[in-house]
Amino acid sequence: MRRVHRRLRTLAVLEAVNAVFLPTVLLTALGADRAPTAGLVVAAGALAVSLVAGSLYWSRRMRGPVSRLWCRAVEGLLGVAGLLAVVAAVLCVVDLGTGDRLVPLAGLGIALFTAAEIVNYRFVQISAGGWLLWTRGRVRRPHLATDLRRTARA
Repeated sequence: MRRVHRRLRTLAVLEAVNAVFLPTVLLTALGADRAPTAGLVVAAGALAVSLVAGSLYWSRRMRGPVSRLWCRAVEGLLGVAGLLAVVAAVLCVVDLGTGDRLVPLAGLGIALFTAAEIVNYRFVQISAGGWLLWTRGRVRRPHLATDLRRTARA
């Protein structure tokens, strides 16, 4: 049990650290000699929201079974992140028509990564083990999806 608790705590902490670290590093690295576009900023925000949702979920799961209300709140945050990712992708595609393409392409990549994170949390577990199972015709359900299904029946 201690090992599981430690793993969940590690997941919660890493998600929280990455929620601050990744958008900051991406905006700093890409905005060093270029002005960040609206699409890039929104994409970084979407990524941060999805990572905060993951951190909240893992920190709650560390304390025991997750309630339906808590699962729905995390799902709502993931919905906000998804909406922001779509808006960011649209803004980045529009920005591709302007001169510099690196920043809009980076923003589009971040928006797509955010979408992959949402799929990973909600629909299909995307990890080394998850991909291995997927190539063999089996799909691993993410923990949030399992908890949502379990609490829906209760």
